[in-house]
Amino acid sequence: MLATLVAACGSSGGGPRLGDTFVLGVGDTTTIGDLNLLVRFAQVAADSRCPTQGACVWAGDAAVVLEITPYLAASRFDTLHTTLDPQSVDVGKVELHLVLLDPYPVTAGSIPLRAYRLTLVAREIPLD
Repeated sequence: MLATLVAACGSSGGGPRLGDTFVLGVGDTTTIGDLNLLVRFAQVAADSRCPTQGACVWAGDAAVVLEITPYLAASRFDTLHTTLDPQSVDVGKVELHLVLLDPYPVTAGSIPLRAYRLTLVAREIPLD
């Protein structure tokens, strides 16, 4: 299955490179540079962000689930948050950091899953 996923994603290095910011819709997959690190925006697990036209005690938080498949390794699922921790996850020598989850709610109610766009950045973790 991994070979099929790699082939389907076009692992020819056409995806974002380290340091690039990139956007995924729910269900979208990309390959990070020449690392063959597959990242899929699996789902929005929760979205309790305070609507811009609402009055809230705190800003709220949204949680997104990423499916991460390092080269020649099993997939794993990690949850990142917009406000709470963790907002980043380490995968070997790479850190994936949640930059933004759009759209931001304007009024109370659910946002259709197909409308969500997740902005991430992949950064190299400096060696100590």
